[in-house]
Amino acid sequence: MANCVDTLEAVLGSVDCKLDSILYQLEHKLCQIETPDGGDGQPIVMSCSQMITDLKDIQRDVQAIRSQRKELQELEKQLSDQLWHKCKGVEKDVLKLKRTVNYE
Repeated sequence: MANCVDTLEAVLGSVDCKLDSILYQLEHKLCQIETPDGGDGQPIVMSCSQMITDLKDIQRDVQAIRSQRKELQELEKQLSDQLWHKCKGVEKDVLKLKRTVNYE
């Protein structure tokens, strides 16, 4: 019985190693994506890890842009409010001047 278990474990270990090898080969083949380089017409082979790194960089850049956009929108609102208040102040000053001119 122990001999059968040992044989079974050896076979399963061998199958496991073969499966790992096949999976590695498939990963390697499937994870190579050809993308045009935009120059000499030769494709660039990009690995999955490089694609993941590039996507993470892009995601980080998008987050930074979104953050900057929010900051710019807030700044725009603040400037708009300040401009509105300044215009109201100028409007009041103009009315005062008109009254002063009309009074004199």
